Amino acid sequence: NISTPYSKVFYNIDNIDWDFFPAIIKSATDHSSLGVTPQSVVLNKTELENRVSYFLKTYKHPALVEVFIDGREFHISLLGNGNLETLPIAEMDFSAFSDIHDRICSFESKFVPNSKHYSEIRTLLPAPLNDKEWELISNAAKSSYKTIGCRDYARIDIRFKDNIPYVLDVNPNPDISYDASMASAAEVSGYSYGEF
Repeated sequence: NISTPYSKVFYNIDNIDWDFFPAIIKSATDHSSLGVTPQSVVLNKTELENRVSYFLKTYKHPALVEVFIDGREFHISLLGNGNLETLPIAEMDFSAFSDIHDRICSFESKFVPNSKHYSEIRTLLPAPLNDKEWELISNAAKSSYKTIGCRDYARIDIRFKDNIPYVLDVNPNPDISYDASMASAAEVSGYSYGEF
């Protein structure tokens, strides 16, 4: 009962059976948004086939195609085993971007400091959520943590649209460096970096 975007994995470009747009194409086996650019968000079958072909040729891995949830994006950091602690939720604020293609956490947004995505996607921490939204998102994150079998700590990435939290990614070993979202959430919660 955990909502995720409808998806399929494609191993070649023959007979691509997909009719849901907008969609986003990612590598099915890599992480850290490798290859994810504004061109990864596609609006029609031709763009889809071109991007799947690009991933297959460039990365030599299957292409994951998902329905693109054009909603708010949250990073939920969890600590513990059994009784989980939800740290303050971080929101990736895409309000600087009017083009649907730019409302993503691209590779550049994480690793290229002089890029538009790196400089214009703001992190809102804690995210502006009402109690019901916080509960829906936190519960979806906790259910994902337990279902996947995470332990000790993890970060769950969720898109929220029409009061439905769609789990995009379960990160069982997220970045815990001092400036990463998980350590920042711990700091907002009152933990020193050492305590975290």
